[in-house]
Amino acid sequence: MSLSFEQKMLCDLRILKEHFEYGFDIIDKDTLINTLGKLKAHLECMKIIEKMKEEEK
Repeated sequence: MSLSFEQKMLCDLRILKEHFEYGFDIIDKDTLINTLGKLKAHLECMKIIEKMKEEEK
């Protein structure tokens, strides 16, 4: 079973939430940077999808 786009984004958000709730010692710096990078990519994809939907109208 593969995760949907939204599920992957929610997993990344949960990682960040735990990171800020429990402190910076729980998640190492590389994981934080990778997670932020994935979230940025998700947001960029969402913008592109919205733009495509607008163009279809």
